[in-house]
Amino acid sequence: MTDPVYSVGFEFTSGSFTNVGSDCVRFSVARSRADLLNPFAAGRAQILLDNFNSKYSPDNSGGPYAGQIRPFIRCKITATYDGSTRGIFSGRVEDIALSPQLGERTVLFDCTDLTAELSRRRASTEMLTNHNVGSLFSILASHLSLSSSEYTIDHFHDVAPFFWVGEEPALDAIVQLLNIGHHFSYVDGNGVLNFRNRYHGITNPIVASLDNSFFSLGWALSQSTILNNLRVTGVSRYQVSGVQTVAFLQDKPFIAANSVYSFEIAYINPDNPTEVGMPVSSLITPVLSADYTTNTVPDNSGAFQTTLLSLQATLFSTYAVCSMFNTSSFGVYLTKFQIRGSSVPELPTLSTTFQESASVSKYGQYDFEVVNEYIGDIAYARDYAMYLAGRWAEPVPNIEMAIKNVFPQVLDLELATQVSAVESNTLVGSIYIVKSVQHDVVMQSGLEHTIELKLERPTYGDFLVLDHDPKGRLDNRRLAF
Repeated sequence: MTDPVYSVGFEFTSGSFTNVGSDCVRFSVARSRADLLNPFAAGRAQILLDNFNSKYSPDNSGGPYAGQIRPFIRCKITATYDGSTRGIFSGRVEDIALSPQLGERTVLFDCTDLTAELSRRRASTEMLTNHNVGSLFSILASHLSLSSSEYTIDHFHDVAPFFWVGEEPALDAIVQLLNIGHHFSYVDGNGVLNFRNRYHGITNPIVASLDNSFFSLGWALSQSTILNNLRVTGVSRYQVSGVQTVAFLQDKPFIAANSVYSFEIAYINPDNPTEVGMPVSSLITPVLSADYTTNTVPDNSGAFQTTLLSLQATLFSTYAVCSMFNTSSFGVYLTKFQIRGSSVPELPTLSTTFQESASVSKYGQYDFEVVNEYIGDIAYARDYAMYLAGRWAEPVPNIEMAIKNVFPQVLDLELATQVSAVESNTLVGSIYIVKSVQHDVVMQSGLEHTIELKLERPTYGDFLVLDHDPKGRLDNRRLAF
């Protein structure tokens, strides 16, 4: 087989990618997944181009890409092998660095994927009750203005009794959803944000079988991977029956003629007005006269004005964004404004602990706590704690390996895929799931494509496994979590 054909594209012109692969000296790509123990980290690509003739210098007004080389333009890297094209990276340029030294006139493009964009965004949603976690990911993606082609969602079984996002960093909101049930997320080589359930990958086909063909291999067993005393803490809530006043303006702002008055207003707990930011359900769009009035005089002793006034209100879970339009030829005072809905106050915090006593006896006690305000059921919290303790009661090997120029495997090994690896000298051998990938590709003076992987062994927990003895017996084993 011949070598893969790489495309290194930049969107110098909107809607069209220019392949600069012929000028590419080398590139590297690093991507990883986010889960309960691993925070989000932006996928990153570093692309080094030959710039001997200043073709890629942003200040070169006479160059072929004059005025088009700048941060935030799109970039993507693909590889075509045996008629099939695989995505390696897709994102945007973050930094551009020139090197003017004689013999090394290069330009380095530092690029990041969708994770970096999301880290700069904030999210707000309405209050949602008894929603499947998968549908919540979809709703959150919509609020983040992601198109359907920018994300993919597994099938989820978990349900959140209450869910809301009140003007929070987008990644924080995603992490809270992931941690409801030890789910995980990552951006793949095509730039697509993946929301995966906790069992994703276990039943997937093996994409590569590596038998003593490693460029390097590292294997370590550490007590730092043990978690055997688990606490899961959630927040139980209830929705108040009936409608309450959950927000109101105390002052009476003046709205000039033919102008607009815009404001944000946070909801309160009607039973404790000092508690600001209360999540609210069943919100009612403010109604003229009942919820808001205007008058030519602040104390309402003048003339009420209604016909030339309009309201635009966006009601989120913990606050509202409102704009009042006065189309009359004279100014008015907003003498009353309120928002009604059903508050969703907290009940006492729920918490449960599960200890894997056999593990504690062997290795000592290792505490870990999950705190998630969307966990609202004590039985679910108990099952979650048992699942986590069963998963990490024993030390888990940290495995790092690298392979070079083994095609198509170096192109097929994506995050969350399964790989079979055997190393005869150390008797290391099992099926593993990919946790992180790093591509290092040198494209001049002969192709070298090295991929470094961090792997984990799938853990199934103490569940019923059909057609298996002893795990297939219908005794006291749980069907699943």
